[in-house]
Amino acid sequence: MILLNNRLKSVLCSNLLDYLLVTDSLNMYYLTGYQGRLGFCLISRLGKVYLCVPKHLKTQALRSDLNNYEYEVITYSTTVTLFNNTNIIPKGSILGFENNLPFYLFNLLKNISHIQLKNVSALIEGLRSIKSNQEQEHLIQASKIALNSLDSSLHNLTTEYTEIQLEAELMSEIIKNGGDGFPFRFEVSSGNKTDLLHTRPSNKKIKNNQILLIDFGCIYKGYNVDIARTYSVGNPPKEADLLYELLYNLQQKIITKIKPNICIQDITSFANDLFKSLKIEDKIFHDIGHGVGLSVHESPYLSPNSTETLQTGNVLNIELGLHHPVFGGFRLEDMILINKHGNEPITRSNRRLLNILRR
Repeated sequence: MILLNNRLKSVLCSNLLDYLLVTDSLNMYYLTGYQGRLGFCLISRLGKVYLCVPKHLKTQALRSDLNNYEYEVITYSTTVTLFNNTNIIPKGSILGFENNLPFYLFNLLKNISHIQLKNVSALIEGLRSIKSNQEQEHLIQASKIALNSLDSSLHNLTTEYTEIQLEAELMSEIIKNGGDGFPFRFEVSSGNKTDLLHTRPSNKKIKNNQILLIDFGCIYKGYNVDIARTYSVGNPPKEADLLYELLYNLQQKIITKIKPNICIQDITSFANDLFKSLKIEDKIFHDIGHGVGLSVHESPYLSPNSTETLQTGNVLNIELGLHHPVFGGFRLEDMILINKHGNEPITRSNRRLLNILRR
C-alpha cells in the first residue's frame, strides 16, 4: 500500500498540485472502497488519502472491501466549514479537481480566498489502469464466475429457448455463482442478427444450424469483466469453421504483440496491416480492445489515435468481430494481463468453433 500511496504522491507533484479533490464515485471506491453517495476524497501532496464524509456516515466510511491505499476518515458537519478550515487545506494551496465536480461545490470553492483551483482530468483513471494484485484477483474471480455460468447456461439450452430466455438463464447463473451484478444488458443474438452491434435479446427462438453470439459480463467486488463468445447451434457449414478459425488466429497474433512499453499505435498498426493483407479491413467491427476494471471500458484504449504506452499491470480486453453476409457476425473477446514478460491470459476463447448439441 505504501508503494501505491507513493504513486499518488508522484502524480500530484508532477501536476504541481498540493491537493486533489476526487468526486467521481468509481475513483473514490478505487481509493477507499467507500460506496456511499455523500462525501469525497482529498489527496495530499504527500500521497495521503482522506475520505471526507458527513458525521453520520463515519462507520460506513471505515468499512472497506478494498485495500489499495491507506486512508484516513475526516468527518464534517457542512462542506463550508470543512474547506474553510486551514488545518485541512492550508492557505495558498493549489487544489486540483475532476471534471465531474458538482456545481454547488465548485461555487463554494471558488469563493474561498486561500485556495487556488486547478482543473485536471483523468489523473486517478491513469492510476486505475495499472491493477494491483488484489484487483487482478478480483478480475480473475469475476471471469471464472462468468465463464462457469455460461457453461451451465449452455448446458441447459433446449430447442424451446429464446434469446431473452438464455440471457435470463445466464444472469441467474452469474448471481447464483457469486457475481454481484452485470456491467451491461447482455447481447444474445442468433442467425443473421449476429451481424449487428449492441442488439438486445428478443423473443426469437434460437434455431439449429445457426451462429449464436453471446457478449456478456459480470461484476465482482466492483470489478467488471467483458467477454464475447461465438458458437454454432447444430452443425455449421465448413466455411463457418474456417471464418471462426481465421478470427481466432488474428486475435492470437495481436495478443502476441502486446507487452510492456509498447506504443498502442504500434499494436493497432500491426492489426490493421493484418486486416489489409487479408482484404478484410471493411469486415472488422471496431477498435481491437480496451482496458477493463471498475469500468467495463476504461484506459488504456487500443485506438489508432491513442498516444499511450502499455504498462505492466494493465488488464486489456482484446475484441475482434468479423462480418459475414451469409452467417452473420463472429466475435471473440478475451482478457489479458500485461506482465513483465509480455502478457498472460485471464480468459481464452476456444480454438475451434464449438457446436452446441441441442437437447
